[in-house]
Amino acid sequence: MRSIDKGMLRIYLVGFFFIVISCSESEKNIIKEGKEKNTIQLFQWIEGSWVDTMSFQRYNPQGHFIEKWSLYQDSISGIGIKVVNGDSTIIERMTIREIDGEFRYIARPHKQSMIPYVVDSISDMFFRFSNPAHDFPQEISYKKVNADSLTITLKGISRGGVVEKELQLKKVDF
Repeated sequence: MRSIDKGMLRIYLVGFFFIVISCSESEKNIIKEGKEKNTIQLFQWIEGSWVDTMSFQRYNPQGHFIEKWSLYQDSISGIGIKVVNGDSTIIERMTIREIDGEFRYIARPHKQSMIPYVVDSISDMFFRFSNPAHDFPQEISYKKVNADSLTITLKGISRGGVVEKELQLKKVDF
């Protein structure tokens, strides 16, 4: 009777082993599927050229702001351009890429060091990155309004208080 118990125990252990292995493989597939969904493709909707004609209205002479985004296999990169009297100046370079399993927004304002932000919210039509250690902006969010317009919100501390700036951009063809 004891040998049957040992035999049954072996069968149970072998069966348990195969169940654990198959569960591990299922888990790996679920993680892999989730990771494939969280690719740089989530940010594809900002690809293209976007113009905000309101940003520099208070300047004399008046100007406007352009963001141009290009999608690559491992990242999406953009430049921020200020245009005044037909003269354009690149004021910032931006990149979104996955680093250490997290999406990062890396801003490089003209003649300044890079500023990294970590994604804290993302969906099909919205994403927000934050860096609480930075003064302004501490949060950068993009919201798709429709196929040819988006809103960028910059939020942070400036001049001792919390400031929120919103840019309304329209998609353009250059």
